[in-house]
Amino acid sequence: MIEEMTTVELKKEIERNPVVILPVGATEAHGPHLPLGTDTYQPQAIAAMLASRINGLVAPSIRYGHHSSTRNMVGTLGIS
Repeated sequence: MIEEMTTVELKKEIERNPVVILPVGATEAHGPHLPLGTDTYQPQAIAAMLASRINGLVAPSIRYGHHSSTRNMVGTLGIS
């Protein structure tokens, strides 16, 4: 996870293997039963599994999306 590294650690890792995986999800309401980050958790988990297989790096997730059905719900963060 790139955000957990120092600049020295990141430089060393990039020199060793320059593959960076960018998880993309969304932060949005799913009703009272699910957390707002549900759509980002899966891409992050897949990115972490892939990175461990190929010795790649995982960039910080993009957690914003374009929402139509949940745009007016509390907790939905969107980009238009």
